[in-house]
Amino acid sequence: MNLLGLALFTIQILLESYIFPNYPSEFITPKLFNILSLFITIYLIRNELRNQKSYIIFLVLIINAILKNYMFNYYYPTRPHYDIIFELVLSFSLAIAFAFNTQKDFEQFGESKIIRDLIKFFCSLLFANGTAFYLKIFTYNDIEHNGVLNFKFISKNFELILADFIILNGIFVICELINYSQKRDGSHIKNIFKYFVFSLIVSLIYFAIFNNTIAETIYDLLFAHVSKPYNIIIFNMFALPPIVKFKIAYAAIFYLL
Repeated sequence: MNLLGLALFTIQILLESYIFPNYPSEFITPKLFNILSLFITIYLIRNELRNQKSYIIFLVLIINAILKNYMFNYYYPTRPHYDIIFELVLSFSLAIAFAFNTQKDFEQFGESKIIRDLIKFFCSLLFANGTAFYLKIFTYNDIEHNGVLNFKFISKNFELILADFIILNGIFVICELINYSQKRDGSHIKNIFKYFVFSLIVSLIYFAIFNNTIAETIYDLLFAHVSKPYNIIIFNMFALPPIVKFKIAYAAIFYLL
């Protein structure tokens, strides 16, 4: 991580730790993060598909919306669903702004390291919050009662993890498959695997933070194997609300990968 990247990562930690928790909740809402995440997502997939025809981005948006709607109806029938029409209209409106950018335009953006670092910062900030809201509302809203993290839990919930992976990352997977079908470049398959590994790690970290059994085990290990006053210092460093710890952990993994 370069100096600017480190500075932006530090800013994200400060935002998550001190600014967002103390800011009026009516302004910082899941819907706001969803809209902002959608904007940066449209930019990312248009950049990924810059060698494709402009209309391909609209086909990707339609396929992704249909796929997400099916996944929500199948795996989360009792949870509040997102508005597919609203998201499509908003996505199309944002996509039009990028649809007619040329490959050269995106290459010029990519040449600037400052712009790349800023885009990574906004991606980390928005996706961390969006994923936290999603996992809390849909997947693990009662995770503290789900028992210990073990092979049985992983095998039982692997299908759900796959569903979440498709819902959260399906649009990027579709783009990688389109590019792979054209170039047969193995790097696109590697990117899909990377998306899945990242999604799996994030899900496991969320469980480890919010599950009472795991949290108590980590606490006992800290005070059993780390001497005073270092154990107290370390504990105080991470004595943050669970949702804040998750978003900081998400950002750390995002920057490392």
